[in-house]
Amino acid sequence: MKKLLVLFVAMLFTFMFGCGVTVVTTEAPITADQSITTNQDPITTTYSGQTPSTTYSGQTPSTTTISPGTATTADPRVYLDLPDEEVEINFWHIFGAGKSALLDELIDEFEKMYPNVTVVSTSQSNYPTLRDTINGAIMVGQAPTLALAYPDHVATYLTAKAVQKLDNYINSNVVYEITDPTSTLYGEMVEVALDIEDFIDPYLKENNQYPGGYYYSLPYSKSTETAAVNRTVLK
Repeated sequence: MKKLLVLFVAMLFTFMFGCGVTVVTTEAPITADQSITTNQDPITTTYSGQTPSTTYSGQTPSTTTISPGTATTADPRVYLDLPDEEVEINFWHIFGAGKSALLDELIDEFEKMYPNVTVVSTSQSNYPTLRDTINGAIMVGQAPTLALAYPDHVATYLTAKAVQKLDNYINSNVVYEITDPTSTLYGEMVEVALDIEDFIDPYLKENNQYPGGYYYSLPYSKSTETAAVNRTVLK
C-alpha cells in the first residue's frame, strides 16, 4: 500500500503545481569543522574569508579543514510554503468496482495529506472508450487533469498539444513545507522531485520515446498480453 501511495502521490503531485512560482535560493552555512581526505589528485584548499586558494601536493594525500563560519555552501534546493488554494484534480481511468476500491483508498489518504486538494475519480469503462472520450474532451477544452493511457494514446494527445511535459517536475529542486495543521504531513518538508529509480527501467523507457526524448507520461500499471492455444481443437 505504501509503495502504491508513493506512486499515486508522485503522479498527482506532478499536476498540483503547474503554475509558475517565485523562488528564493537559500544558502546553508557550515557550522562544524569538516575534514576531507583525498587519495587521488590530492589538493589542499585554504579559505580566506570567502575566497578559496588551492595548492597541489604531489601524490601525498592531504586534509582539507574548514573552520566554522569561514565559508558557505550553496543549497541547490528551493524552499516554499505549499500553496493553500483549492485544487481539483480530475483523474480518468478504466478501473471497475474492484480496483476502484483500492484507488479510492489511495485518494482518501492523499487528500488527508493535502486537504486543499480534491481528486475526482472517473471510470471510462475501457481503454478505447477512455481514449475516445479524452480526444472529444480535448476538442472542447475539457480534458482531464490526469488520465490512464497507453503510450500511443499519449502520442495522439501530444499531437493535439494537450499533454504537459513532466521533466521539469521530475527534476525539480523545489521543497514544500506543509503548513496546514489539518494535513497528516503537517510540519514536514515534501520534495516535488520524483525518484525515477523507483520504476522498472524498461517500463520507464516506454514513457520517454516521444519527440525530444521528454517524459509526457509515467508508468502506473502494466498489463501482460498472452496467447492461449487449445491443442485439442488444433488436432
